[in-house]
Amino acid sequence: MIFAFVKRGKEVWKTPEDFEVYLEKSREAVRKYDAANQDKRIAARKVRYDANPEKNREAARKYRADNPEKTLERSRAGHEKFRERERAQANQWNKNNPEKHRDNFNRWKAENAERMREHNRNWARNNRGKINAQRREKHATDPKFAMAMRCRSRLGSALKAKGFKKGSKTADMIGCTWEQLCAHLETFFTDSINWDTRSTWHIDHIIPLASAKTMEELMELAKWTNLQPLFGPDNFAKGDKMPHELK
Repeated sequence: MIFAFVKRGKEVWKTPEDFEVYLEKSREAVRKYDAANQDKRIAARKVRYDANPEKNREAARKYRADNPEKTLERSRAGHEKFRERERAQANQWNKNNPEKHRDNFNRWKAENAERMREHNRNWARNNRGKINAQRREKHATDPKFAMAMRCRSRLGSALKAKGFKKGSKTADMIGCTWEQLCAHLETFFTDSINWDTRSTWHIDHIIPLASAKTMEELMELAKWTNLQPLFGPDNFAKGDKMPHELK
């Protein structure tokens, strides 16, 4: 077989072997030109794209529809290549547009609630040691966090002992925010009962949770108005006694 073609106005004949060599030389010449004139090529491509935007968009859509696997592979490769740059750009945009970022994130969470819960469960399952270390550090340095953990633990134990199931958040059961509960406890503070001595006192239920016979009664006793700080030994001595039994 002989390949015939026109080069610079002249007819050229080549054997398959010579033609393959010719093609490779031509490809190499094109690669060198493209590498040396990248800016020109990009500018020329942009001019062509701007002149036919809809035509190019339609061609891109058709290519993606006809080549889904290649499109996905290229998308992943591009994302991996520019991951750090994209992340830095996204972080900068989030800082410059905090309200839009918050609205977008809240909308995404609402539309992907189950996906978000599954992600959080998997992350917590795979980072249990890190979570526990953070909690221990925060428990030692943040009195409000330590108080919230105490309340959650105590109410959880009371519900389990009674065979009840927790149907709402601890803060909802207490009936106020953690900040409001802190302010309430601070009304009982003395020189010996304060946040600096929080390891020596308990958060006591004035009317014991153990006295509740129904879930409704327990919910009522869990309210912030039934809470007070009490030294550990005094709380142990009190046990499940009612206030009138202590007199």
